[in-house]
Amino acid sequence: MPDIEHARFMLDLARRDYRALSNMLNPDAFAEEIFGFHAQQVVEKALKSWISLWGIVYPYEHDLRLLYQALEDAGERDIAPFRSLVHLSDFAVGFRYSVYDDELLDRQGTLDSVGRVVEHVNQLVGAAEAVPRDVLDNLCARKEATMVSLLSLLLGAAGAAGAAEPFDPATLKPFTAGGMYLDKFEMGLYPGGKNEIPEAHQKAGVRVAGRIKPLNAAGEADEKEGRILAVVFGHSNCSMYFSALQAALREHAAELHPRFELLNAAVGGQQLPQLRQLKGPVWDRAAKLLERPGYSPKQVQVLFLHTTWHGAGNRPGNPPGPFPETMQQMQRDMAVVIEHCLKTYPNLWLAYLTCDGFRHFTNFEPHVWREAFAFKWLIESQLKGDQEVAYEDKPDRPRRLPWLQWGPYIWDNTWDKSYFTDGVHPAPKARDIFVRKYWDFLKSDPVARPWLLKP
Repeated sequence: MPDIEHARFMLDLARRDYRALSNMLNPDAFAEEIFGFHAQQVVEKALKSWISLWGIVYPYEHDLRLLYQALEDAGERDIAPFRSLVHLSDFAVGFRYSVYDDELLDRQGTLDSVGRVVEHVNQLVGAAEAVPRDVLDNLCARKEATMVSLLSLLLGAAGAAGAAEPFDPATLKPFTAGGMYLDKFEMGLYPGGKNEIPEAHQKAGVRVAGRIKPLNAAGEADEKEGRILAVVFGHSNCSMYFSALQAALREHAAELHPRFELLNAAVGGQQLPQLRQLKGPVWDRAAKLLERPGYSPKQVQVLFLHTTWHGAGNRPGNPPGPFPETMQQMQRDMAVVIEHCLKTYPNLWLAYLTCDGFRHFTNFEPHVWREAFAFKWLIESQLKGDQEVAYEDKPDRPRRLPWLQWGPYIWDNTWDKSYFTDGVHPAPKARDIFVRKYWDFLKSDPVARPWLLKP
């Protein structure tokens, strides 16, 4: 019988360890064996939470190999993306009471990988809590001849419990196709159902971008030693997409402005409701990245926000609330987050906004598709001159937000399961699409070219 209460308990412990681990990226402050031990503890507790949802007793071991084997013996199919962390087992005992002298861990990479385990289990627990108890007991008691995905089973059961009939994503067309939704709400990224940025707003963006220049840690212009920093905010999908973009930018380094740098502060499990708290792992990671010598919040001049309302804390298969009211609230929440970014980074001038991709395999459609309206309406409010989202200072009032525009739109209902590692996170070919779209977009954007590309 699945033990949801214990699974939630172990997950909460894993998340506490993960928050501690996110503050251990500095090797001068935390020795390698200490960082490795805490990373192992996060994975161990997350896996034990996962095993509890299968209704079996996990082995009282620190060896991650045995925990992975327990899941495999239960019939779990989704463990492959996380097996690479098995080497952390050595930190639980072997190096706990000794000095670790081997090759150094990639701390940021390890943190990201560990975070994906936590988010996957977070999805599992959230889905299990949405399934009626009798259905859950029968579900996990099934003995399959082939391996199965517990997440897919739970999400399917949650969707069946919360929806009158399954949703067919083929009934939706990309938001960029234009037209009207429900005969009332205009689609298309910009007013008039168009996907091209209005000329006047683009010219204003070029004017605002003219203020971007290399700055030293005090926020003063320094063409030789200063930095042009762009920061990324979002959840695990965002982290994976922008990590791939960072790698692509390194390949194009000869084409880039020599003082430009992209900082990825996205963290698994940090969707918009978590960002809206204006504190937590994403804000903390950004602060850590900017604490390094030669870096400062005053050098951040561009924001990339890739977000979604939907995470493991939301009931799978159930609407977050009525449309359009929920998307209007999402619009307001994004404005609050971006305004706080401006307060945190006083030289922030531009923000590029992107919504999440296809989420049918987590039963979050059509709700994720609808989130494009929140992005559209926020940007349109700035186009209309709404004082609450003003991007330029006036004699009688300061600016409230940076200048806003859409980044590339990636939602595509032709994506099958091969575009995802586990039905949630983007597989390499999905990340490649994101990178290609964003790179093509930025290098052709007159607002981005002066600060992104080599002068």
